[in-house]
Amino acid sequence: RQSKARAKGRLRAKQTRKLFKRAKALRDDAYEAETVAKHAMQALLDDKERKRVDELLRFSAQIRLPRDVPRAQLDGWVRTVIDLLGLTQQRHSVVGDATRRGLSGGQRKRVNIGLEVVADPSLIFLDEPTSGLDSTAALELSAALGRLASYGVAVCAVIHQPRQALFEKLDRLILLSPNGRTVYVGPSAAAAAHFEALGFAFAPNENAADQLLDVVSGAKESSGVPVDELAAKWNEFRLASPPGPRPTERTGTPPGMAAATGSASELPVPTTPPPRRGAPPVPTTANGGRAE
Repeated sequence: RQSKARAKGRLRAKQTRKLFKRAKALRDDAYEAETVAKHAMQALLDDKERKRVDELLRFSAQIRLPRDVPRAQLDGWVRTVIDLLGLTQQRHSVVGDATRRGLSGGQRKRVNIGLEVVADPSLIFLDEPTSGLDSTAALELSAALGRLASYGVAVCAVIHQPRQALFEKLDRLILLSPNGRTVYVGPSAAAAAHFEALGFAFAPNENAADQLLDVVSGAKESSGVPVDELAAKWNEFRLASPPGPRPTERTGTPPGMAAATGSASELPVPTTPPPRRGAPPVPTTANGGRAE
């Protein structure tokens, strides 16, 4: 049985190498290259539990970034993504799965996000990335997403039952009513104040995210506004409010990249520029020296 598993692994590796070479040769032909890259990625993901973190991310970057990206810049960008995701200590670890020892569930989710981030997108959408994780792993994942956002990648995610500490890390919040209408868009810290002005009461010792969900679902009653009128009230508030400044692209480096354990210790700030969008400014210390 073990010999069959090894033979199957060697066959998968051989197929992956062939697809990888073909994808590199065809990257100038956009349509055919995309088709080959999809097959190459699928072949890689089928055997993902046997691969190392840096090996997976480097492979994804090589078949999805432009062909003229220098190898040194590509390798530096992969290391930067690994640092941003808090996987520096696990970069040489095997991913593993339920039967093969490797990364934890939260770390594997960060690897999956990294497979897309190495393609250097300006925006990523995540559907409930914290589902299935314990509260600590979910908080570590949200911290990694925050570092990506600080580096210039806009992150739009659906968050399922966030704890208070995770909710406070969100920059902006969109709340929808059960029929899909918008009832709030704005800073997450100002959401409770908006609904308090409509007559809803918020307990200071309870999770704000849970209370907001109670508001939009109708479980929490208001002293003045019915729940089915929240969307109309939001439209009135939006039209009456003066337009704010347009958001600008954030291209700074993350202020502090916590280690994978979630501690407050800082790792070296990455300076490798994204392959498409140019180099971010290098942070300096108070006395004008380069931050380490």
